[in-house]
Amino acid sequence: MNYRKLILLVLAWTLVLLPGMNAWGHPKSVIVLQSSQAVCVPRALVVGTLVIQQGHCFTPLLLRTVHGTFLGFASASILIPPAQIIRLDTSLGVQIRSQIFSLVLVPSNAVFIPVNTIRLVIVRIEDRQSKLILSVPGDPVPVVVLPFRPEPSAAPVPDDVRILTPAPEVPVDEAAFSGKWIGEWKGKWRGIVEGTLPHTLVVEEIRHESPASPTMAIVVFAWGTVSQWGLSPGWHRLRATFERGMLRITLPSGARVMYQMAVDGTLNGTYERADFGTLQATMRRVEEQHL
Repeated sequence: MNYRKLILLVLAWTLVLLPGMNAWGHPKSVIVLQSSQAVCVPRALVVGTLVIQQGHCFTPLLLRTVHGTFLGFASASILIPPAQIIRLDTSLGVQIRSQIFSLVLVPSNAVFIPVNTIRLVIVRIEDRQSKLILSVPGDPVPVVVLPFRPEPSAAPVPDDVRILTPAPEVPVDEAAFSGKWIGEWKGKWRGIVEGTLPHTLVVEEIRHESPASPTMAIVVFAWGTVSQWGLSPGWHRLRATFERGMLRITLPSGARVMYQMAVDGTLNGTYERADFGTLQATMRRVEEQHL
């Protein structure tokens, strides 16, 4: 192999793929990553026992030890000199290895680099909807398959749900909550039985009732089935209020629910109930037409 062709890559990835062929002249589901780019995950990606969350960026690299050749996933800010092979026992090698958060064995006998070294390589990424297929140079071409984490199922909502455009006087940061959101509550029932509860939040209406009162919302709070908790699907239509940038709901059970907008456009939810426990959820927007 001509090592001069292996150049420094800080890898980036975009979700917006042009129809037919992308900028590299490959089918739209394929990206060949070049220099000065970084991989940013479009959907939650499963790497071994680790889940790389949507939007997290990382740098793939090649690492070889006596145990085999691995595709490593490192911090996106990692710096490796151009076209240089770094030994693991050097200070730079130790520093780079400390920024690698996951390793995946490359199922091939092809030798890319010497034992106990690290190097950045060109990576071909193919998005197959349910998984990513990553290939690196070699003959035969080695392949690593990484599945996307399945999207949470939406909890059922009533048929008469409708989403109204927020009133003009509603602050922009509060109006951003309008719409349909899905996710999963995660935690332990009474601190003992762990489970995952499908959840749908629909913020149907946001308005001011009076200048002195906080912004209010009409929401549908829906949940799915969790057999270990003995829960069946259901929903409530409730009034909610905005306080200090959070959407707050009090359920008929007395549970308090809070949602806060994250910088990536998701909602971070917290469910608290004295006789149940505390649950957490990350809610993703589902595009619905405003009526």
